Amino acid sequence: MCGLSGAAGWLTVKEEKAVKTLLIFSQIRGTDSTGIASVGRNIINGYRDVKVAKDVGPPYYLWDTKSFDRVFHGTNQLYLSHNRSRTVGEANRKNAHPFLLDHILGAHNGTLDNMNK
Repeated sequence: MCGLSGAAGWLTVKEEKAVKTLLIFSQIRGTDSTGIASVGRNIINGYRDVKVAKDVGPPYYLWDTKSFDRVFHGTNQLYLSHNRSRTVGEANRKNAHPFLLDHILGAHNGTLDNMNK
């Protein structure tokens, strides 16, 4: 199964470091892909500022990307991270979590059957 971790609240650098550490610890649950998202305190066009970074492989692959740096830029109120152990579907960025669909951010553990219904 996959690993989920995160933090919510008035987040500071202390919580940012904790989330990064949790992402490393959580890789024991899966290294096929890694993703993290942040929800900022600022509202843009009626929605919170959401940033997502995903890559194939373990967390340290993701850490070397600009998108990972952008997730932690600014003032955030939520971090959601996910380490994927592939059960269904390919190990690629499209299938990596978290997902951002319109204004909905999410991640899950396990397989979703009949998701189109």
